[in-house]
Amino acid sequence: DRLRGKQRGVTAMVRYPLRLLTAQQANRFAEVLARAEKVRRSINVPGEPFQIGFWVGSGNTPNSPLDEGFDQLPKWEDGEQDEDKLRASDPAYRSLLRWKRLTSCPFCGNRDVGLRSRKEGKTKRLVHGCFKMTCPWNEWHGGPEPLPFHAMDTDVYAYSPSVLLGTVDKMA
Repeated sequence: DRLRGKQRGVTAMVRYPLRLLTAQQANRFAEVLARAEKVRRSINVPGEPFQIGFWVGSGNTPNSPLDEGFDQLPKWEDGEQDEDKLRASDPAYRSLLRWKRLTSCPFCGNRDVGLRSRKEGKTKRLVHGCFKMTCPWNEWHGGPEPLPFHAMDTDVYAYSPSVLLGTVDKMA
């Protein structure tokens, strides 16, 4: 699609019969799209970065920022980047890590991917972030930037990610 001129939007939908399979595949797909993003940038193909939408419903991720617990997430704007410190000092944060879908950064392999809320205009997003400054994703953006992974329904609808990973029941 990108080589034919499409600059953003859903190109593929991958559906699984079970949420567990979808969760396991999320990291693999993220790594593949990170490699594709590196190629896209190296040959200067225009358009939005390749993104993934994790679309499985409220058992694994919140559906919207109004869901219970969302407001307890650390805010991206606060700049806290020490995952070990957050896990050790904040029991509420530890409980919200059930929403974390990336076990490592798909661009650099960093295992300290954090989960945050980020205010964007009038809305809030659930974001995964790699805070390693030498991560190619962060270098491209001049500092930490949320990874191109959308795990909340409202984010999937707002950003139309390149690839949607979902369960059969959610897509139905």
